[in-house]
Amino acid sequence: MNDASTTARAVEQPTSSSAAVSDDNANAIAPVTEDGKTLGQRRLQIVMQRKNEILAHLLENMDSIIYMELAVLYYMEYATSS
Repeated sequence: MNDASTTARAVEQPTSSSAAVSDDNANAIAPVTEDGKTLGQRRLQIVMQRKNEILAHLLENMDSIIYMELAVLYYMEYATSS
């Protein structure tokens, strides 16, 4: 009987210590920056911010782009007919 109770205690102890080890590993895998975001979230925010800047720049200059395209089409039409 004493052997059975000793093995039961031995089985319970590694479970609690393995949980503590896994908690330490979870913090090491996802470091948190000073603003509370993980490194992956911070990179995603930077990428999305850059994409938004590019899109805003294109939308601001859309009229110039369309004007240049029309000028090229006009030039191509009348340059080949001469």
